Amino acid sequence: MAREVRYILFSDNEAIWALVQWRRGLGLSVGDGTVRSFVTHVSNGEPEALLSIEPGAGRRPEEHVFRADELRDALVGYCRFRSIPLPRDGAKEIEVTRGRIGLVVTVEGADQPMPAGRPRVPEDRPAAVA
Repeated sequence: MAREVRYILFSDNEAIWALVQWRRGLGLSVGDGTVRSFVTHVSNGEPEALLSIEPGAGRRPEEHVFRADELRDALVGYCRFRSIPLPRDGAKEIEVTRGRIGLVVTVEGADQPMPAGRPRVPEDRPAAVA
């Protein structure tokens, strides 16, 4: 069975924007301020991201931990917002690869039965085109 695998790697800025917008869309707070750090890693076999924000004078720094399912939902939302096509029926997973967050989309091909009998070996050269 044929399978299509698509990797979409996100820059830190794209991932931060997606995560903040996703969190705010759920009605959860993320303060305004300067990003102190953004770290992606694998914890207990699962991708994770840590966002640290310095909100400014007199306020405490914020730290937000995003687990794999939250990363996936935020990045799928980012793709939809940016009109990046994603197959609806594709399995979507998160990986940390090359120091970046990647959305991995896998689509299983339809099972195609093999023709009856033995398959023929293709000719060395295609037939001449008239």
